[in-house]
Parts: sequence; C-alpha cells; structure tokens
Amino acid sequence: VLHTDCHHGNVLAAERTKWLAIDPRPMLGEPAFDLGPLVRDRLATVVAETRPQAVVRRRVTWLANALELDAERVRGWALVQALALGLWCMSVGDPAGEDMLSVAEWLA
Repeated sequence: VLHTDCHHGNVLAAERTKWLAIDPRPMLGEPAFDLGPLVRDRLATVVAETRPQAVVRRRVTWLANALELDAERVRGWALVQALALGLWCMSVGDPAGEDMLSVAEWLA
C-alpha cells in the first residue's frame, strides 16, 4: 500500500515511532511510484539552486539507494508525475506548472 502524498509536510517526528507519515492517499502500486512527491519536494528551493537538475537527480539516487529500489524506476515515475502535474497546472493557469515541467525535463 502506497502513501502517494509523502512530502516534508506530511512526515512528522512522533513519540510512538521515530517518524509518522500523515494524510495518506492510499493506493496499491509499485513502491517506486510513491517517491515522486519527495523527488520534487520543496520545489521552489530546488529551482533556486545553481544546478537544480543535479539536485533532483541526487534525490532520485539517494531515495532509491535508501529504500533499495531501482533508481530508474524511481526516476521514471517521478518524471511521469512531474509531467502530468505540470500539464494539469498549466491547464488551470497555475504558474507552478512551469517548474513541474522543468522537473520533468531534468529527469528525462
């Protein structure tokens, strides 16, 4: 079961466990799919970096290694999600769409 909305705002320090993921949108699927939100987390900070593509790619590698997942699967799912979200944002006039499409480009 996947969380599908795992990002810094939905992971809290907790007492009963070290970390607690809140506000899930449960779905069955491939674990690599679940990492897309973390790859593009804090996007404004990433975009402001000197080499944002390197930051995004480093996140993919780190997450894949930490969770023992295939980095290409993580990258691929993150790319598809960034592209879909970017296109949706653009269709509704949300300026965040440009940054999302940049993430997709950096992952391509």
